[in-house]
Amino acid sequence: MKEKTIIGLHDAEKDYFKGKTFPNYALMKISAWHKAQGDVVEWWNPLYRYDRVYSSKIFDFTPADPYLYLVDDAGHGDLLDVVLAHKGPVILSGYENPLYNDRLRGWHREERICYSQVASKRKEVLWINFEPEAKEV
Repeated sequence: MKEKTIIGLHDAEKDYFKGKTFPNYALMKISAWHKAQGDVVEWWNPLYRYDRVYSSKIFDFTPADPYLYLVDDAGHGDLLDVVLAHKGPVILSGYENPLYNDRLRGWHREERICYSQVASKRKEVLWINFEPEAKEV
């Protein structure tokens, strides 16, 4: 069985045109194709790690999103270097992935099964560099 590819979709006009009501057919077609392949498709979030991100801009006057970039493993490695060098408390949130699991081995972990923006089941992880206080239920 093929491992699911995680796809992020970015609609450049979504923030530029507040209250946008026209569909982005390019993203709809890309989404349908990837879902048919069994991939996980959700709206792009700059804090999460994707295998591929598609961005679609219908109008040429729409400004570029300065936050839109796909951070590769080297970029995530750089982030983890900074996090590991930090002397204070750190709580890092993201989806389960081997790079973070390996580099943050020994950190306290809390896991939750959640649903992405498009109702795909995912495991979200909190990596914590300190032992949190026990919580009463």
